[in-house]
Amino acid sequence: MDMAPPNAVDGSFWLAIREELRDAHTQIFSDLSESSIPNEVTHFTSVTGLDGIISRREIWCTDLRQVSDSRECDYGLDVIRHVIRKKSVPSEFIGYVLRMHDLFGAKVRWTYYISCFCSARKDEPRMWEDYAGGGRGCAIVFDSARLLAGSDGGKSYAFTPVIYSEQIQIERATAIVDHAIGLQRRHELPSRAKTRYWFWEVAYSLMVCGLLFKAPSLQHEQEVRLGLAEHDSLQTFVYDQKTRVAVPFERAAVMRIVRGPNAGPDNTVERIRGMLNGAGYSEQLPVS
Repeated sequence: MDMAPPNAVDGSFWLAIREELRDAHTQIFSDLSESSIPNEVTHFTSVTGLDGIISRREIWCTDLRQVSDSRECDYGLDVIRHVIRKKSVPSEFIGYVLRMHDLFGAKVRWTYYISCFCSARKDEPRMWEDYAGGGRGCAIVFDSARLLAGSDGGKSYAFTPVIYSEQIQIERATAIVDHAIGLQRRHELPSRAKTRYWFWEVAYSLMVCGLLFKAPSLQHEQEVRLGLAEHDSLQTFVYDQKTRVAVPFERAAVMRIVRGPNAGPDNTVERIRGMLNGAGYSEQLPVS
């Protein structure tokens, strides 16, 4: 049963609208559910990074504003702009989207903390080059189900694949906007409510959508992203001049360690085995 046209400040109405938009988002991105994540995901790192990760049993997520790719999440805004300018939405909202320099405040008014895993082959040369010291580092292969178990159903952190296909990105953003237009018409939103609807409720859905998009040229990364939203009680710390958040994992989440193709004397099987033994991991954990 449809709700009556709302009072612009009616809290229960806005809660219901928000729920409808988020249900639609879940449906549109249903293929990115837990079942879409491969059984194994890989985190590429240096030998020093490996030592810290296995000894602390923590993955460190980095402030979105300080990751290596300075355009992280900006690409998603380009896709949303492409879609929004063709749609029957308020001209003020189109103008706002076209003028903005960030993804609805990302990296300016709010931030997000991320750590990247790869679902591609372990021998992808660009991953070794970019994220493991030119192949001198290591790849930690994790059991994705055990990492997902720590997310507490998404309450602690999100763990989701990234979309690289431009066609799929446009289709998903279009579906979000089309649903928003249909919802507005179905509930016959009065003029006084449309500003909040588009600039707050719909904008949030588009922001979450844009965070999942990366440039097709980065397809080789096949990223599965672990991410935490900024909030008041989030415990952060600074390391190497970057703001981080530590996400713990259980030892059993580590399936094996793969040494890089250019591993040197600081990255021998014996040294990696010593690190693992010293941190209490099983002696049967494969190192290659």
